Amino acid sequence: MLGVACADPPASTQPEGSPAPLEMATLQGTIVWTVDFDEAAEALGQEDCTYTRTYAAREDRSAPWLCPQCELHVVADVSLDAGRDCYDRIASQPPEPVEWLGYGAGVWFRSSRLHGRLSNQGAVTVGANEVSTTYVSESYAHPDGGNYQLAVEGALVPGVTEGDPLQGWSPPPFYACGWPKASPPPFRGDYEFEVGLPLPDGRFRDRCGEAVRLHDFKGRALVVGVSALDCPPCQDMAATEADFLARMRDQGVEVEVITLLAPSLSAPLDEADVPTLVTWIQEFDLTSPVLGDRGYGLWMGSDALGESFGYPTLITVGPDLEVLDIRTGFGGWTAIEERLLENKP
Repeated sequence: MLGVACADPPASTQPEGSPAPLEMATLQGTIVWTVDFDEAAEALGQEDCTYTRTYAAREDRSAPWLCPQCELHVVADVSLDAGRDCYDRIASQPPEPVEWLGYGAGVWFRSSRLHGRLSNQGAVTVGANEVSTTYVSESYAHPDGGNYQLAVEGALVPGVTEGDPLQGWSPPPFYACGWPKASPPPFRGDYEFEVGLPLPDGRFRDRCGEAVRLHDFKGRALVVGVSALDCPPCQDMAATEADFLARMRDQGVEVEVITLLAPSLSAPLDEADVPTLVTWIQEFDLTSPVLGDRGYGLWMGSDALGESFGYPTLITVGPDLEVLDIRTGFGGWTAIEERLLENKP
């Protein structure tokens, strides 16, 4: 088994020279929300109004599963520069200072939640000098009575600047925790779990604080476990992991369990920090990778399994990264052992 003690990389793996500057796409501009109250709301004193958000966005390729349809995915610093009184009439929370935006196939996508799946926010027109969006919402009930709709319209100017499109999620040339480094080509497939298709790649933080790429484990069978710290079946799975790995090793199958850990069932989109990862590792005396999930397991697991998705969900993967099995819940390792033995080289 691989160790998890952090170590300094050997001198031979250190990069030489200064790397070429990276480039990333940018979007900058304003989008206006018009709040259109109906007659019932106007009779109670509401008046139509507008508020304006200003965006300064930069490309983010680090988590494509959050917007699989996006041709461009960006993270944006946002300011509400005009119409705060209008915004406050319909919102119970202050405006978020950061949003995630994207577009693809004529659709504009948006989320204001870290690791949240971006949702359809209307139409987009992409030109050489402008990216424009328009959207009219459904009707919402106002807490003081009556209803309102939102009409959204705006334009952002595209550009290019020096910067990291992976937003700091590039793996190092050598993993301090000792993980393998297959370094296969970039993943170009669909971001979905499906038997017979390749496991989608992902980047997650390990106990050494480094970004780890799933596809660097190519060449050995994998069991990717989507887990949460306070999930009893997940704890049972972790407690029996070492025995499972020993049984597989005795049968000539090299397999690695990779745990994608959320800090709790009530906060599945939060990223488990290093102390949380270390707590899990020490509690169950694990030597395999335990990584902080970033919405990867939740969103793609839900896509694959629908309402049956739960914690833990286990994805069994062959040495060539082909998905062999997807299942939710844990009642032992028998079915996974059988699947791996069926596909033993």
